[in-house]
Amino acid sequence: MISNSVKETQMMGTRLGQLLMPGDIIALNGDLGSGKTTFTKGIAAGLDVKDPEYVNSPSFIIVKEYNGRLRLYHLDLYRIEDISDMEYLRPQEYMTAEAVVVVEWAKRLGPLMPAELLQIDIDILGKHKRGFGFRPHGRRYETLVSRYIEQKV
Repeated sequence: MISNSVKETQMMGTRLGQLLMPGDIIALNGDLGSGKTTFTKGIAAGLDVKDPEYVNSPSFIIVKEYNGRLRLYHLDLYRIEDISDMEYLRPQEYMTAEAVVVVEWAKRLGPLMPAELLQIDIDILGKHKRGFGFRPHGRRYETLVSRYIEQKV
């Protein structure tokens, strides 16, 4: 999928957030400035988080929690350089919670990455143009992506 603006990127996240259920895990990957946090703001809006415009990258504190229709855990692993740095974070605890979990820089989870999740790779195609590759891992996420695509039509 293609987004041609920051607003479209956020709207794409909003549509996804409206479909999410407790226990869903969204793994975002992309270069700096690709729109991971903008997309997450949209997810927060879709989860009815109050003031989703205040959702920002938790780079320095690693995890932020927001409450809406569902609890949202927003993890940013940009500052994590080694898997051993995550021992204190215990990401598995977030990923087994009755909440939605969005992980920026998810590839840094390495072997801690759950087998079932929705991986979204975001590519910078232009100043505001982004390419989104949705890669579902598991039946739940295959269904989620199908519903997401149907919703767009």
